[in-house]
Amino acid sequence: EAYPDPVRVVAVNLDGTVDDVLADPESDRWDGVSIELCGGTHAVDAGAAEAFVITQEAAVAKGVRRIEAVTGGAARDALAAGDELVEAAATLDAEDAGEDPAGVARRAKALRKRVDASTCGATVKPKLRLTIEGVQKKLAALEKAEAAKAAGAAGDAVLEAAAAAADAGKTALVTTVPPGVDGKAMAKLCTKVQKAHPALALLAVAPGGGKVGAFASVPDGHGVESAPAWLNAALAPLGGRGGGKPTFAQGSAKGDDVDAVIAAAEAFAAA
Repeated sequence: EAYPDPVRVVAVNLDGTVDDVLADPESDRWDGVSIELCGGTHAVDAGAAEAFVITQEAAVAKGVRRIEAVTGGAARDALAAGDELVEAAATLDAEDAGEDPAGVARRAKALRKRVDASTCGATVKPKLRLTIEGVQKKLAALEKAEAAKAAGAAGDAVLEAAAAAADAGKTALVTTVPPGVDGKAMAKLCTKVQKAHPALALLAVAPGGGKVGAFASVPDGHGVESAPAWLNAALAPLGGRGGGKPTFAQGSAKGDDVDAVIAAAEAFAAA
C-alpha cells in the first residue's frame, strides 16, 4: 500500500513525540509504545465513545492480533445481547435434560446459532459456548445410558430366545430388539450367543426412528451362506443394505415394515 508523506499515526503510551522516536528508533524507551498508521481518529476524546465493547479478536500475523469493537449505541446493544444470551444459556443449563432430551437438544442447537450470529462481547461468547457444550455433554451421557439400558434389555431377551430356539433344535433365529441398540453392543451380544449356542445363527431386527436396523451373526460352517448375504436378503424388501464380516454384519433400511424384514430373513434361512 502507498501512504502519503507525511502519514498520520496514532501513538499509545508514548512519553515524548514521534520525532523523538524517529531520532532514536532503537531506544529501549519505545519498548512499551505502540505507533500505528491511522486512517483518522473518529472521536474528539474517549468519552465520546460512551461505551466500548470488543466483539472480536483474531490473529492476523505472527505476533499481531486485531480487535473489532463497537461504541455508543451499538456497544449498548452488544451488552444487552450478551446479557440476554447469558440468561438464555442459564435457563437451558437448568433444564432437566432427561425429561425432554429431544427438545433440549433442539434448543441447544438454536441457541448455538444465536450465539454465533450475535454481536456481543468477545469474552462472553466463549463462556456461552462452554455452557452449551456442557448441556450437549449431558445429553450425550443420557443417550449413552439409554443405549446401555436398551442393550441390557435386548441381551436378556435375545439370550432367552436363543436358548429356547436351541432347545427346540433350531439352527437359525430371527428376532427383534429394542430401538437404540448399536452395532458394538449387538456384536458383543452375538458373541455371547455363539459361545452359548455355537450352532445357532442369529438375525436381530431393531425398528425405530423411521428405519429398520438389522444385525446378523452366522457361525463358521453354518448352513446359512454368510452374515452379509443373510442381512441383505432380509433388508431387500425395504431397499436397504449392509455389510460386514462373514460371521457378523449390520445394516439398515428406511421404513417401518418389520414384518417384511422378518419374513425375508426367515425365508432366506430356510432356503
